[in-house]
Amino acid sequence: MIIKRYFVLFLLLGFVSCDKDSQDGVPLVSSDIVGSWQIVSESYSIGGPQISAEVKNGAIYSFSSDGTFVLYKSDLSSVIYSGTFDYKDEVITLNYVRDGEAAYWDLKTSFEDDFLTWYPIGPTICIEGCSTTLKRLVR
Repeated sequence: MIIKRYFVLFLLLGFVSCDKDSQDGVPLVSSDIVGSWQIVSESYSIGGPQISAEVKNGAIYSFSSDGTFVLYKSDLSSVIYSGTFDYKDEVITLNYVRDGEAAYWDLKTSFEDDFLTWYPIGPTICIEGCSTTLKRLVR
């Protein structure tokens, strides 16, 4: 009888831990981030009210379902940098090498229609607040 109880407890813990693992990260294949996005505006402050500026011919981020990304110049003619990304709990982490050194950005994400807004949360943050808005080009 005790063996049955332990067996049931073991199965229950197994199911709970498997369920937790599947919810830790957003599956990249079904993630809203996969596709191409162009920077269309930036917002920042220099100690006063928020300033928003339209970005013409902004750079393009291309996110693949295999967890890689590439940042291109707006005409897609050259790569600015590339790397891997992780998207979890509304935060995207971009891991890349720039100027020969490993770097990363943690960005809180907000989706609205075909727009994505990023708010930097590390390693550097904007004390006065800042954001970058991107428009979806391709899914």
